[in-house]
Amino acid sequence: MEIKSLEYFKKLPLGAYHAVSDVMSQSNHEFHGLLMEDIRSISNESLTKFCQEHDIERLISRSNDKDLARRQWFIERQISREIALLRANELKADKLIHEPYSSHDFGEIEIDENSLIPVNTLELFNVGLCHRNQVYQMSPSLYQPNSSHLLSNLIINETFKNGYDFRIRLDPLVVAPKNEFQPYFQLMEIYGKKLDWERLKTLKHDEFGQWLGDGLSTPSIYISDYVWSPSKDEVHFTCEELPKKSYLDIRGSRYFHAIFDKKTGRIIHCDGALRYYTNEEYDERIHYHVRQPEVRKVGKRVKLFQLDQPIDQSLFMRLATNFLVWNEDAIGYFN
Repeated sequence: MEIKSLEYFKKLPLGAYHAVSDVMSQSNHEFHGLLMEDIRSISNESLTKFCQEHDIERLISRSNDKDLARRQWFIERQISREIALLRANELKADKLIHEPYSSHDFGEIEIDENSLIPVNTLELFNVGLCHRNQVYQMSPSLYQPNSSHLLSNLIINETFKNGYDFRIRLDPLVVAPKNEFQPYFQLMEIYGKKLDWERLKTLKHDEFGQWLGDGLSTPSIYISDYVWSPSKDEVHFTCEELPKKSYLDIRGSRYFHAIFDKKTGRIIHCDGALRYYTNEEYDERIHYHVRQPEVRKVGKRVKLFQLDQPIDQSLFMRLATNFLVWNEDAIGYFN
C-alpha cells in the first residue's frame, strides 16, 4: 500500500512506534489527515491476516475502538518497515554522494570513500550531532531506529571528552532543525569483563566460534560467527551477525572488525559495518564461516563507524557490545 504520511515519519529519530499515536491524537497536526487516510485505506483482508499472524487481539483487549486499534498496530508496522526499506536501499546504493550529504551544507566536510565523516567536525546537540542548525544522528545498525543509540552515545562521548577521531555514517533519513529535534533516550547498561588478553598475545592459530540466534536476542538474528586470527604482531578480530533470510530487505548483517596489538595489548583499529546480501549471495554466504576467505567475496559492505587510534580493552568491549546490541550471545561472550 502507498503510505501518504511516510514523508513525515521517515525523518523522525523516534520511529513510527512512538509517533503514530501522537499524530492520531492531534487533529490539527499537519499530517493528521494523511495518516488517517492511510489508516482507512488498509484492506480488510490485509488487516485480518496481520492480526492473526501477530496475535493482535490479545494486545488490544482493553481498547474501546478495537478496529481503530488494529489499524494503528498495522500502520505502525507498515510505516516502520517502509522506513527500514528506504534506509537499507540508500545505504547499499551505488552512488558517489549518499544522503544526507547531497546537501550543499556538507560541502566543506571531508566525506571519505566509505561515506564516513569525522564526528569532531560536527557540534554536539543533545544526543544528536548538529551542522548548520540541522541535527543528524548515526545510522542504525538494525531496522529498529534506536539500535545504534548506545553505540552513538559512546562514540560521541569518547570523541568530545577524550579526543578520539571517530568517523561515522550519518542516518540517510533522519534530519531535523534544532527546534524540532526529538532525541531518543534509553536507559540500558551493558557491563563487560576482560577477555584473556594474555592468551591472545601468544595465539598461534585461528580461534573461532559460532552462536545461534533466537533466545533473548533480537528475533532477526540467524547466526553469528567470530574469529581471532593471529599474524606476526597482531590478532584480527572479526564477528559477523547474519540475519534470517526473511529480513534481508530491511537489514544487513552486522560486521565488527578490530586489530589487537600483541606488544602493547591495545586495540589499534576497529570499525563497524553492515553487509547487505542479495538472496543468491546469502545462500552462498551461509555455507561458510566468517574466518574463511570466501566470505569476503560476497555482499556489499557499508561502514557505520571507524577508529584508527589505540584504545584500551574496556573501550573496545563497550564498542563491540554496543554495536551488537540485542545480540545476547555476543554480549555474554564479552562479559
